[in-house]
Amino acid sequence: MLAAALIGLADLVVLRTVGWHPGPTVVLVSLLPVLLLAAAPLLVLALLLRTRALAVVAVVLCLVWALLYVPELGHGPQVVPPGWTTVRVVSANLLYANDRLDEELAELAAADPDVIVLQEVTAEHEDALAASSLWSRYPERFGTARRWGLGSLVLSRLPLEDERLVEVGGRTMPVATVVTGGGPVSLVAVHATPPVIRQEVWRSELVDLAELARELDRPLLVGDFNATADHRPFRDLLDVGLTDGQRAAGTGWGATWPSGNRWVPVPVVRIDHVLTGAGLEVTSLEVGEGVGSDHRPLVAEVAVAPPG
Repeated sequence: MLAAALIGLADLVVLRTVGWHPGPTVVLVSLLPVLLLAAAPLLVLALLLRTRALAVVAVVLCLVWALLYVPELGHGPQVVPPGWTTVRVVSANLLYANDRLDEELAELAAADPDVIVLQEVTAEHEDALAASSLWSRYPERFGTARRWGLGSLVLSRLPLEDERLVEVGGRTMPVATVVTGGGPVSLVAVHATPPVIRQEVWRSELVDLAELARELDRPLLVGDFNATADHRPFRDLLDVGLTDGQRAAGTGWGATWPSGNRWVPVPVVRIDHVLTGAGLEVTSLEVGEGVGSDHRPLVAEVAVAPPG
């Protein structure tokens, strides 16, 4: 049983490395940071049983955890570079069936961001937003309200220009230029397909996001990617020159999902992200509460380099 457990963990590490996530293993790979913690007690058990070979495997897996996930704990708030402008951005997946929406909208208002990026926005959500203080505080609005969690909406008190819906894999995602004190920023409101539903579509969306990020000047990708750093397609997205805000300036693990689940008391995976390209730096990233949703929101301070 000890050998089977260690081999199972080693297999997941291999799947993570090669980027092959067939069927439900796409979920298991995302849980690898938690599952791999089991290597420590398994090491103790191997030592007690005096099984040297299995103890070596367990030690290797413990080292793998440290190498992969200690950097993911984030470096905490960073100093804003001199002359740079700061923009406060909030990303929140509202959950299409949220029955405590007023409380979550109050949380968003209290965060006092410059830009809000919302996912799973329905017509009912849009009506609630229109009746809230957010509607007047954020006169710049762009996106679509749709059924079954497919809608996205950007609210901004900074000017938005060149708003458009871009086809990304199997979905359309809002893209707009945010006019900041440091110049224009290309914002992409991301909401990717869950890979457990349609993995090939999810992969194509992340590939298209990488191509889009290459084309945009000072790209800022914000939202629910339904992917973690353990998924190869997400790492490939980062490789086009994007920086994960959690790694750059996050506090703690930064897990965002699942939230409000009676079987899982705290979020365990980070599938919501703030990614920045050249000329942008996340200097602070925190996780909110997200009342009534199955996601925790992200509150990020994004520093924008001066023009030129």
